[in-house]
Amino acid sequence: MSDSLADIGLLFFSIAFILIADVGGALFIELFLLPRKLAHSYSEQTTNIVDYIGRVVPISRSDRSAYTRMGIGYWLTLAAIASAFVAGVLGLINLWLRAVGPSFFGGYMSWLGLDSQGFQDATLDPHSHMMALAIMGGAVGVAAVRFGVLDSESRMRRNLARAGGWIALIGVLGTTLVLGAVALLNFAPPTLFASADGVNGMAGDDAVMSVIGLGAMVILVAIVAERRVWRNPLRLTILGTWLAAMLLNVGQGFWIELHQDQFTASLAANDASFKVAQPMTGIFLLTTLSLVLLLVEVYGVAGRARRIATWTAALGLVGALVGTTMWTFVDPSNNGLSFGVYVAGAGLSYLAVLFGAIAIWSVKVDRPVRAHT
Repeated sequence: MSDSLADIGLLFFSIAFILIADVGGALFIELFLLPRKLAHSYSEQTTNIVDYIGRVVPISRSDRSAYTRMGIGYWLTLAAIASAFVAGVLGLINLWLRAVGPSFFGGYMSWLGLDSQGFQDATLDPHSHMMALAIMGGAVGVAAVRFGVLDSESRMRRNLARAGGWIALIGVLGTTLVLGAVALLNFAPPTLFASADGVNGMAGDDAVMSVIGLGAMVILVAIVAERRVWRNPLRLTILGTWLAAMLLNVGQGFWIELHQDQFTASLAANDASFKVAQPMTGIFLLTTLSLVLLLVEVYGVAGRARRIATWTAALGLVGALVGTTMWTFVDPSNNGLSFGVYVAGAGLSYLAVLFGAIAIWSVKVDRPVRAHT
């Protein structure tokens, strides 16, 4: 039985390696080369691996100058893809340990003072959280470009959006460094605003991750300041996923961390509900929903398919947000109205993801259509 499980683990390891190398790595390289391709300074000719590396690295002045014209939307998206790649590598390490054991990581684990299970635990959460936040950061960057706010005719909106983009970029870089250190260096982030007894306090890594959301909120304000967006339900729903993520992860999450003395005692059941709902909804569900809806927008899905995906997502988003809040702060039982609203909202949201994916698949275009702002 254990041999069979090891074989399954190695199969997943192989699939994950292919996905990381082919999707994550190739996407990063393509986006990294894009400015030079647009400037026609990139040469496609390669005779060997050394020549290829020389082509990838922007050595000449003309290559470097191509990047000076790229805005914050580009840099945020590029950093997010790089962060997702790092998260994938952490996932591969975790999967390797589960499939074949310490192997050549044994000496490194001993240096960190961790056993196999400890190293698995150290890499698991940074992998999943970094991946989800990188995708969300990339979605924010693409949406900012797609919605035209970075090139708005209004100087105030344009500068506000660019400031938000830089804040989100700092958040992506900080999240990658901090979670990478947690996973690979056994780093323990400090607790911020800790109470005298050390029970209450804001986790340092959570504070760094929230910077991405802060940047997204600044961009959101710049976007909604334009009246035309209020006539576009799909774009409003995309922005709603960002707002819901901030309310769940930052608002409710930090409130609980700063009141741990209550949530580890009389409100322990409420804390248990939040620990289930927050990662599943606040991180993974909202990230997936935001990404799929953004692709519906980018690929120009129109008509009934667009309306079905949008309104199903909007209803699911409200249900998931309200349900998670009620399940955490009102009734933490698994058989009450709060839990029912949470499950229904999450179910509708994933149904919207399915509808959106089907709609995108049915669009026959050679490339994403141009935005209409």
